[in-house]
Amino acid sequence: MAKTKRRRRGKGISAYFRQIFHENPALLYSKSNEELRARWLKDHPGYTEVPTTVVQNLNNLKSLLRRQNRKAGVKPHTARAADGNAYAARRGGRGLMALEESIDECLFMAKNLDRPGLSGAIQHLRDARNEVVRKLGM
Repeated sequence: MAKTKRRRRGKGISAYFRQIFHENPALLYSKSNEELRARWLKDHPGYTEVPTTVVQNLNNLKSLLRRQNRKAGVKPHTARAADGNAYAARRGGRGLMALEESIDECLFMAKNLDRPGLSGAIQHLRDARNEVVRKLGM
């Protein structure tokens, strides 16, 4: 059986999505593909819904690229840096909440012990609590 050569009329599906992942690496680690599907539909106006082959190709490509990144030692959080606070809140939400509560207790204790004498420590505790709250995205 002879293999027939197929002519390409443009870039393939994988190349299309690879370029998107190159531009925005955070999309590679997002759980939902809705943003990618919507972009594909916008870029391909002749379609009303994303074909199954495109969805399958997208899923396979994400899996492949994630696996390659794991082998290369790329940490998912470095690719997700664009997500910023949202990732920190998901990743360490409980730990950050506990840290905020502990800082609040220390702040309360410092104010009750000696407010004027511990004014510098109180200010540092306020700054620390505000930083934790920013990380939580509140």
